[in-house]
Amino acid sequence: MAALVAGVAGMAGAVAGGVGAVIGARVGANKAIRAVELQVRGQADAEHRHWIRQQRQVVLMEALDRIYEIHAAFGQARADYQVGRPVEVDRFDRLQQDLDAFARLVGRLGVWGLQELREVGRELHSKAAATYRALIVWHEARKAGLDDETPSVAFWDLRGELLDPLNTFIVLSNEAICEAPAG
Repeated sequence: MAALVAGVAGMAGAVAGGVGAVIGARVGANKAIRAVELQVRGQADAEHRHWIRQQRQVVLMEALDRIYEIHAAFGQARADYQVGRPVEVDRFDRLQQDLDAFARLVGRLGVWGLQELREVGRELHSKAAATYRALIVWHEARKAGLDDETPSVAFWDLRGELLDPLNTFIVLSNEAICEAPAG
């Protein structure tokens, strides 16, 4: 009888041990699954933030290239006029294309969460467009053989007004390229 009771108790202990092992394995597996889920989610978030940073960099570098082209073209036009060389008509077309491209890129900055840069970019575009119009007035005055002192001064003044928003745009661009986007 004692052997039977001991056998039943042993069997109950084995069953309890087996049940405990199964429960322990299940708890351990659930914790492992949660840990993997968190790790995968964290990695996905990190990759998404990296992708956003890359997209920002592409747009910002293109925008900087465009505004540098515009600024350089203004400088070249002024240099040409100072030595009596006319500005080539295709330069006006390139300037207009660069201004249009810059405006589109500035609009895309908002898509990537760069609102402050977008606002500075809009101001910069507005001033660049005004400078472009002043260059055309100066060009037309020279072409017509009129006194071009007033249009020259207007162009030079407007070109000078580009410097503050241009510098701000460059500083904000550098900050945006270096910072990690919120995830």
